[in-house]
Amino acid sequence: MTVSGMALNPVRPQVIPLLPMWSVLRGFRVRAGLTQQEVAASVGTSRTTISSLELRKSIPSVALALALARRFEASVEELFELDDLR
Repeated sequence: MTVSGMALNPVRPQVIPLLPMWSVLRGFRVRAGLTQQEVAASVGTSRTTISSLELRKSIPSVALALALARRFEASVEELFELDDLR
């Protein structure tokens, strides 16, 4: 496609790989005697999201990380840590 003789190339978004992140969410959940469903309901997400976080298949949004930290009365840093900082 051209505009005024100039070729337009579609801009491709830059793909930024997710950083490996370690979670101790499962330990907090088990110590509190809660199921994944109970934790999910308390922070407004799905059970599968909590499972994915515990299995390191996904990384939480900032809002979800903060909600989980509040739920367990912990800091985000206590629940989640970047692999390269371990």
